[in-house]
Amino acid sequence: MTADERASFERTFRQHYAELCDFAAFYLGSADEAEEVVQDVFFAIWLRREDLEARVSMRAYLYGAVRNHALQRTRHAKVVRLHAEGEAAAPPPAEPGAEVLVETDESALELRRAIQSLPPRTRLAMELRWLRQMSYAEVAEAMRISVKGVEKLITEGMLRLRTILVR
Repeated sequence: MTADERASFERTFRQHYAELCDFAAFYLGSADEAEEVVQDVFFAIWLRREDLEARVSMRAYLYGAVRNHALQRTRHAKVVRLHAEGEAAAPPPAEPGAEVLVETDESALELRRAIQSLPPRTRLAMELRWLRQMSYAEVAEAMRISVKGVEKLITEGMLRLRTILVR
């Protein structure tokens, strides 16, 4: 591996680390677990760096990988919890909240509350598109849905926000 390749990897890590941690926290509800997931993803990429093929943008790939790892960790935690409790079923875990930029303006706070009230998938699509500035294709890749699905979620979210904020 050349020094340029190492520098490129480090730049990618530094550029996306914080936003990927926020994204993982949406699924996990824990900043510490989110950091572990993101670090695991980057470690796996480092180990497989020679074999990776660029089929999508790096950003979309990272979001998809972090999402998959976070969901896998959530499923594993549920199995462990069920086994420890010795029960056939456990109550669903509390829905984790997504971190949003800190805002002081009253109207921005109202917008934040309105976004938090959206259904989880709609909220996630809106946050990826508008807060993370991802393209529809990148959001689709990160959420593992079609671009049309993203368009539908964004449209639904905008209509709901308009209804909530006009009151």
